[in-house]
Amino acid sequence: MEEIEKGVSKRLGRDHTFLKKVCIYLSHQYSGLGLDEIGAYWGMEGSTISQLSRRFKEAIKGDRELGETLNEIKGESLLNVET
Repeated sequence: MEEIEKGVSKRLGRDHTFLKKVCIYLSHQYSGLGLDEIGAYWGMEGSTISQLSRRFKEAIKGDRELGETLNEIKGESLLNVET
């Protein structure tokens, strides 16, 4: 998760509005960690991680620019995730 956070921060900046949401979404989708593990890292309950990730996925569908930015982040070698 730290690598995801570093990669996203590098692309968006540490103060970006969606930084935490993008990190949580990518962690949920690609880290292989459980919801409780991700939640512990971010100081949230596992069920909150699941809900936030689901809502963010829906937001991506309705926001072309956000979707493109996310694809760019996923494409950066630092994250080592498949798009």
